[in-house]
Amino acid sequence: MIEKIDFYFPFLIFAYGVMILLLLQSTRLRALALQKMPEYLHKWEQHRGIAFLAFVVGGLWSAQNLLLGS
Repeated sequence: MIEKIDFYFPFLIFAYGVMILLLLQSTRLRALALQKMPEYLHKWEQHRGIAFLAFVVGGLWSAQNLLLGS
């Protein structure tokens, strides 16, 4: 059980980074978020650094898991 969690955890970290960065970089999604929920967009802007870190670290960690075949 713990091996499965250890395998999938980096993919969750990577997905968090992808979702937040995609939202903040896409003009359409950003405009929609600004219109529908501006208070959340402000919070996501503050998390841009951690999202980028999660994107890079989660991506490398996920690639390592896939290449090593854990």
